[in-house]
Amino acid sequence: MSEKFFIRLTFTVFAALFFACNSKEDVPTADRDVAVEREIPAIYNSETLVSQEKAIDISSVFFSQKFESGDMKTRSGKLQSFVTSASKASIETIVEDSSPLMHVVNYPEGGFVIVSATRSYFPILAYSEDNNFVLASEEEMRGLTVWLDETKAAIRSSDSLDDETKGRIRMEWRSYETIDFDNMIATWIQQWIYL
Repeated sequence: MSEKFFIRLTFTVFAALFFACNSKEDVPTADRDVAVEREIPAIYNSETLVSQEKAIDISSVFFSQKFESGDMKTRSGKLQSFVTSASKASIETIVEDSSPLMHVVNYPEGGFVIVSATRSYFPILAYSEDNNFVLASEEEMRGLTVWLDETKAAIRSSDSLDDETKGRIRMEWRSYETIDFDNMIATWIQQWIYL
């Protein structure tokens, strides 16, 4: 009888240790896997993705706002050059892991704007009124590669920004998107006629 008791006791102890070491939290379940997938940021969808055409519009509005605020170096000719050459602007999209990150809009007579490819990050990333932005080899771009890599990382992680920053980003996008672009061009043409 003591041998039977010893076997039962040993079995009970092993069973208790076995069940104590396996908690429900350690066992993967379908519900848990779905919860983990929901945590992955989705910065690209139909509402946040910025097309190349939209990037050209945004860059034109950006330069027009700089002109109206007096920030541009020259008031005569340069804005007209941006407005009239917007349809001829070349655009290149910087893509990583098949996700567009930014659009580079180069104007034929000089000047560029780099526009974010997602509304989840700041719209204007860089610009020049005079120069073009040419993507070259990493060796030729050196310091620029550091900026590009940091900006790409910031865009990819933009879903984790705090609410205040996300609000500022939305306001900036609205300032470029709520402008009646056709009416603005007509107004510029009228202004140029009377200069």
